Amino acid sequence: MKTFLQQLLLFIAGFVLLMAIGVLIPASRTARESFLFSKIDKDSLLKNTPSPRIVLVGGSNTSFSINSQILKDSLHLNPVNTGISGALGLLYMLDHSLDGIRPGDVVIVCPEYTQFYGDAAYGEDYLIRVIMETAPGEMLKLRGKQLSTQLAFLPRYAFSKFKLTQYLPREESPGQEATLDEIVYKRVAFNQYGDMSRHWTMEKIDVAPYARIDQRFNEQAIDALYEYRKQVEARGAKLFVTFPAFQDESFANQRSQISRIEHSLKSKGFTLLGNPERYKMPDELIFDTPYHLTKAGAQIRTQLLIEDLRKANSSEIALKGF
Repeated sequence: MKTFLQQLLLFIAGFVLLMAIGVLIPASRTARESFLFSKIDKDSLLKNTPSPRIVLVGGSNTSFSINSQILKDSLHLNPVNTGISGALGLLYMLDHSLDGIRPGDVVIVCPEYTQFYGDAAYGEDYLIRVIMETAPGEMLKLRGKQLSTQLAFLPRYAFSKFKLTQYLPREESPGQEATLDEIVYKRVAFNQYGDMSRHWTMEKIDVAPYARIDQRFNEQAIDALYEYRKQVEARGAKLFVTFPAFQDESFANQRSQISRIEHSLKSKGFTLLGNPERYKMPDELIFDTPYHLTKAGAQIRTQLLIEDLRKANSSEIALKGF
């Protein structure tokens, strides 16, 4: 029995040591080139873009569905598109963007519908990767549920750092086509405003619709958004909430869950831009997931957003420039 316990302790110690080494290994070439590393650039945008500004907060639906040049030309506001991935979780998107909000900012939050169900708001394994490889100190700023969720992903993250292929240049074989990860989901694929734009010249692909959402409704996501609104307004900025562009067939499958979100947002008194139905999109405007739009789709979605913001401006607030 004593020998068994000694061996078990040695195994655990070795496991922990390897995990610690993995965490300390610098980010790989693949990671540094990944779209997740755009966090560094988007943090800089949020810090340095001059006022007056319109700040977009959300997941990849936000980066894939907006043409910020149209926003700038129409509203005379400098755009900051902070969207990276829904896998970072709504709580992180809100908390992380808050320090960069300034007086006079127009802040538009546009979460994916899944952020309000299950544990999506606390982040998936992308979150620990982004934090550990760009700003490790941010782990200390996570909320309790976020932290426990991310610590569960720690072993997977640590041992992924031992994949040698992540550090070597990609070997191209004759006739082998590059994948979307190698073309679109890259740090350099975002434009100067933070929009994902590299795919604008590419053909759309067939996109299977999402099924209905089966997870429980997460009231904490709504509560976090409510607290975010209070803090944004305390900084002298104005908060709006809008709905993501979403493939129409996926929308039909999730209609009841989407209605629950809309009802909850209305009950909390949020100023909403448009409604979920307005932002559902036909399949020909969908690029590679039900939340990602082609260039034509992004232009249409942006125009709808401008119309809704102007309507809110005429009835709710007075913003300079539009």
